[in-house]
Amino acid sequence: MIARLLAIGLGLALAAAAGWLLLDRLGPDSAPPITLRDGRADMAELQQELGVGNVAGIGSRRGRGGHILLNHPIAERLFGIKERGLFYDPLAYFRRPAFQRLAFKWAEHPAGGWRLHTNSLGLREDEELAPERPELRIFVTGDSHTDGVCENPESYANLLEADLRADGQDAEVNNAGVAGYSFYNYLGALDRFTEFGVDAYVVGVYGGNDFLGVLGPHRFFAGEPIPLPEPNGPRIGKAANIKAAALSQGFFAYDHFAQHPEDIDLAVTAGVDTTLALQGNCEGLGTRLIVVYIPPVYDVDPELVQDDLTAIQEVLELTDEQLRCTDRQADAYLAAIEEAGVEVLDMRPHFRAAKEPLYWQLDHHINLAGHRLIADELLKRFP
Repeated sequence: MIARLLAIGLGLALAAAAGWLLLDRLGPDSAPPITLRDGRADMAELQQELGVGNVAGIGSRRGRGGHILLNHPIAERLFGIKERGLFYDPLAYFRRPAFQRLAFKWAEHPAGGWRLHTNSLGLREDEELAPERPELRIFVTGDSHTDGVCENPESYANLLEADLRADGQDAEVNNAGVAGYSFYNYLGALDRFTEFGVDAYVVGVYGGNDFLGVLGPHRFFAGEPIPLPEPNGPRIGKAANIKAAALSQGFFAYDHFAQHPEDIDLAVTAGVDTTLALQGNCEGLGTRLIVVYIPPVYDVDPELVQDDLTAIQEVLELTDEQLRCTDRQADAYLAAIEEAGVEVLDMRPHFRAAKEPLYWQLDHHINLAGHRLIADELLKRFP
């Protein structure tokens, strides 16, 4: 049961800001009953209170590069922070709490479970930052795939650190990934760590929900009306009973973009714009930016989850072409930022060539082999 709670909880992502949000109401059955809430309605209500287009009403403070900073009450309503066990952050909007200590049973994990620990900064680290700055200090951010459904030393951030040190480098790599992060959080999270010195900033963009997750904040900050939700609750509920985790890991996005194809390009544009703003901030700090694209399992190894995929696709009435949406978005996004000079590591060809499963079947996050492969490819960028 705890594992199923985590499968839901870690997958909440910023779909809360653009679409359906799964709340972790578990029952005694193996298929948990799911309570559904649509975050768009909350955002639209908040927008009406502040006045559509009233950016000054959102908050006049600006972070590095001009991104809008939110006060605690507005950030709470926009991102549903408290209900996900996270803390407000004035720069990144939310983060993990300091000294978090959780343990989860996980049958697929070699140890039968894993622990989620954070340090005093809320980072997925067993140790604090070194008191003296190392020659190479890297911060890695991303959503739950970067945060990691694994022990801290097993995440690709910490594997990279171990590999760099094994090669004789004086390096420190800090995992600043947080379940639920998307593009606007990546932009703000950099500001959290500039005081410590950031030589390289690695951003793990997850295609299964980051493009969906950027839509709500983009429209909110731009003062554009938030579309009200469609009456698709019964279909979503049926899909959740098949595999709740599959919704947050990709099918919320497939369903939304199937109903709103006009949002496909808008999501890419919003992702590109925030990434280029981040690039400008990194250049100003003398920080190297690397964007790692992490694909959903449905794009690179659908056979691994074929039964779930087929059943949910049928319930949501999605075509094969509509399921290719995130792959096409990734093509457009990566081409645009690479053309602008952003360093890109596209993991899709590496994942497709892998000879072993790279995702947990329980919740469709990358598994230990997936983290290992990303770390291996990142290591090649730091000779």
